[in-house]
This record gives sequence, structure tokens and C-alpha cells, in this order.
Amino acid sequence: MWVKSAMGSVGLYLFGERLKGRFVAGSTLQEAVDKAKFFKSRGERAVINILGEHAKDNDEANKVCRQILELIALLKKEGLTEVNIAEKPSQLGLGVSKELYRRNKFLILSAAQEYLPRAFVETDAEDHLYRKQVLEVALHFNAGGFTNQLLACQLNRRQSLEEIKLLQYAGIPVRICKGAYPGDIKEEKKLRVMFLGLAGASLVRGQWTAFGTHDLFLIDYIAKNFAEYKNKFEFELLMGMEENLPRESHLHGYAFRRYIPCDPFGQWRAYGKRRAEALLRIWLRNFLYRATAYLLINKRAD
Repeated sequence: MWVKSAMGSVGLYLFGERLKGRFVAGSTLQEAVDKAKFFKSRGERAVINILGEHAKDNDEANKVCRQILELIALLKKEGLTEVNIAEKPSQLGLGVSKELYRRNKFLILSAAQEYLPRAFVETDAEDHLYRKQVLEVALHFNAGGFTNQLLACQLNRRQSLEEIKLLQYAGIPVRICKGAYPGDIKEEKKLRVMFLGLAGASLVRGQWTAFGTHDLFLIDYIAKNFAEYKNKFEFELLMGMEENLPRESHLHGYAFRRYIPCDPFGQWRAYGKRRAEALLRIWLRNFLYRATAYLLINKRAD
């Protein structure tokens, strides 16, 4: 773990501005919205996130909430009513109080339900210490008629399988991802097996599912084996990663959504460090996957 953290810190120090330019849309809401327009022109969907974590007090959490409400209004004005909004519980005040988070999330869900009728409010996965409260709040709003929630669930935590079953039983869509935050399951093979098992179970039941991954093995497997359910899922990729993937011929007709971070509060460094930690590993894994696939294709041709 310390090696991964050290690599992230070094990468951020050496390539900070380059990482920011690649993975962050800008410092204004309009820049993020313009990026969503760009991806829309390429046939891709978008989800916009205002960067930051762990609000220290009510004022800080409420300030983030107001920014998200402004973003929703701007998307409505620009006619982008299909763009999702991402929120982080700790950023909206869950670390201060559950009531503060619930109040701010209510405002966001209400505004999104009215102005972005074709969009979800995506709750990002965070530190597992918040998870029980996040689920309680999500179930509370679901019971209250808010059907525009989508919760990210990271599979590297042993409790995640039960959480996903609970959410799906309640009819709340999920975004399945391996996990950018620390977890207790680290074996890549095991995570892939879990990922594909959940993918199949969700799609067969007809539940809308987002797959948050850059793992080409998983993307290709899902596209090949669950093609009949393609209208029930989408792949969610970070802005700056695998930019040409949606245009590859074997993935035509599949929905892709780009995660677009915006940094109005100058808090991109924690996000940038996670990207720096993961970037080399993802690039190497996908390079090896492509190289292996190329060799197999050519071997069959011979």
C-alpha cells in the first residue's frame, strides 16, 4: 500500500499540471458543461463531479451543495438534461452530521428530478466508514419517491455484495466498480470474477447498471456476452482515459459515459493522486491485454 501511495505522490509531483489538464475539465462549471457538450458530440454521455472531499463544517458543505444546484440549473439552460450529477457524501457534510448530508442531498435530488428528468444523481463510493449511513439515506429517499439515484459500489470491500443486493432489491441502480478507495480484497482475478458475476445477475434481472471500469478484459467480455442487454447498461470511463475506446468497431452501439471532474474550489490534488497511483497499472494491464489479443488473432489467421 505504501508503494502505491508513494508512486501517486511522486507522479503528482512530477506531472501534476499535465495530470490536471488531462483529467480535470477546468475550474468553472461552464468548462465542465462545455466538456459534456464535446462528449455528446461524439455520441457519449457524461456525469459531472465537483471535486473535493470531507467538508469541515456546515458552511463548507452548503457551499458545495449550492455549486451543484448551480450546475443543475446550467445544464438545464444548456439543454443537457441527460447529464448525470455526481456527489460525494463527505463533501456534502456526512462527516459533520447525517442530517446535514440528508438535507443537502434532498435539495440536489429535488432539483435534478425537476430540471434533469433524464439523469441520475450518482453517489460516489468513499471511505467505508460512511457506507452504512449512505445506504440508509439512499433507502430513505428511495422510499420517498426519488427514483433518480444511482449508487457506486466498490467490489474490493467484502460487504459490497450484500450492499448491492440490498440496493437492487430496493430498485436503486448501481455503478459497479472495483474500487479506487482502499479495500480488503486485492486479488485482481477475484475482483474480475465478482464483477462479471454481478454484471450477469443484474442484467438478467433487467436492472439498469453502470460499469465503472477501464479494464478492457471486463469491457470486452460484457459487450460480447451480454449484447442482448445493451439497452440496460453503460460503461463509465474517466475523462482522459481510453479516449478512443467507444469508437472501436466491436463496441459500436454500446453506451459510454464520461466522468468529468470540475475544480471550482482548487481541491483536485486528492483526486489527482488517485489517478497518478492507478495510471501506470491501468495502462500496463490494457497494453498487455491488447497485445495478447493481437497475437491470438494473428495466430488463428496463420
